Amino acid sequence: MISSFSAKLSMSVDESGKLSISRSFSSSTPMGEYGTWTILVWLCGTDLESGSGFATGDIEEMLEASTESNVRFVLQTGGTYTWQNSVMDSSGFQRYVISDGEIELCDEQPAASMGSAEPLADFIKWGVQSFPAAKVGLIFWDHGGGSISGVCFDEQYGYDSLSLTEIDSALSAASTAMTDKFEFIGFDTCLMGTVETANVLATYSRYMYGSEETEPGYGWDYAAIGDFLGEDPYADGAALGKVVCDSFYEGCAEIGAKSGATLSVIDLSKLDDVIISFNDYAKSIYEASEDNSVLSDIVREIIYADNYGGNNKSEGYTNMVDLAGIVSSGAAYSDNADAVLSAIDEAVVYKKNGSDHPDACGLATYYPLELQGSSELKIFGDVAISPYYLSFVDRTVYGNNSGGNTDDYDNSSILDIWSSDETESDDYWDEYEDCEASGDSPPNRI
Repeated sequence: MISSFSAKLSMSVDESGKLSISRSFSSSTPMGEYGTWTILVWLCGTDLESGSGFATGDIEEMLEASTESNVRFVLQTGGTYTWQNSVMDSSGFQRYVISDGEIELCDEQPAASMGSAEPLADFIKWGVQSFPAAKVGLIFWDHGGGSISGVCFDEQYGYDSLSLTEIDSALSAASTAMTDKFEFIGFDTCLMGTVETANVLATYSRYMYGSEETEPGYGWDYAAIGDFLGEDPYADGAALGKVVCDSFYEGCAEIGAKSGATLSVIDLSKLDDVIISFNDYAKSIYEASEDNSVLSDIVREIIYADNYGGNNKSEGYTNMVDLAGIVSSGAAYSDNADAVLSAIDEAVVYKKNGSDHPDACGLATYYPLELQGSSELKIFGDVAISPYYLSFVDRTVYGNNSGGNTDDYDNSSILDIWSSDETESDDYWDEYEDCEASGDSPPNRI
């Protein structure tokens, strides 16, 4: 048996390759009076604020909302050289509560990177203890780069960002102060609507809100969010998520950015079915791809799958590809593809897609359309949801690095990496330091 992940999440594969998942945080005692909401906002202003004032614009939307006193936005501000308002101070962390048109400074902390786990955990603990509520949400606000680059790039600390493993560490530490899961965790950022992100959050939250694609700087409509909860504070995360998606999409339409928009609501209670079925699928295509011609065929199909964030030499490579696109690309070589697609449909309970991505399934995953050095493989090795998909990715890069021949490839080292807590095993990836995988992603098929 091999296993991987974190203190509160165990993912194990038995000798037959079947995956099992155990999540140890399952508390369900509300932390406040019925009909109350606290939405924690990790507001990393970065150049979105210092250059354009987008964070200030969203704070103004929160102030415009008719939330009543039982719905509160609780902010921690930081991560930017300067704020485009006369309230916030960029010299350290500040904590504010916004409710029913009023803003109050509640606490200040010394400056630190918003791309670090410890300050995030401290803010969550402080927030749920200072402003207890029956339902608690958490929003990450800033840039996002997907499963590899992470989220919240602190302008004052060399654009240090929160990796998925750091988010997991922070949520694990903060959970000691919580008796219930978050109702939702959302990303008002680009590119964080990935299955690897969802896997981290599923231990701690009921729903996830995230975009597969990039978002315009204006982001979500916080007035719409606050107004909705002010009218219906008993709403659950699914109902709120629909409002988040619809109002975001309407905002994109107003600024001419509707065609590229994506945003989805994930029922995280159904995510394990996605992951388990995907592991079955990945095992099938990994075994089938022992044949070099099969590997080449699947790789060609993946290159045509919907992908996000540009993925070309002029815009750079996020290597985020639609999860359903990955599954469809190898469906001819697996009896498990339909089960994965069905599980995705069950887990994605609502989504809005613009015309550029009509078939976006709601969750992306990593695939090296063009490998940007070995570091991204090391990161993916830490967050991959299946050792067989990790093995398939590794075989793909290995083949590209060896003239297309993978006859002598085996995944024993990958299984060791996936099952190990020791970072020394990551040296395995160093042989790919100068390797490029595939190249520009072609346009979607018509």
